[in-house]
Amino acid sequence: MNFVTTLIESVLFSAIFCGIYWVVGFFCKSTFRIEIRSDRGYTIAIISGIVFKIILVKILENQY
Repeated sequence: MNFVTTLIESVLFSAIFCGIYWVVGFFCKSTFRIEIRSDRGYTIAIISGIVFKIILVKILENQY
């Protein structure tokens, strides 16, 4: 059960990071006419969400 919870939390953090990336990309596209959204960017957003979740948990548990 713990693995499933961790997996769901990681997916949620990744989805939040992808959403933020999409909003920032939409703002740049509509304001500056520059497209920053790409497959590589979404991959980085997913990995960043997973890493941020791990770091946040360790900080809140006073391990850092």
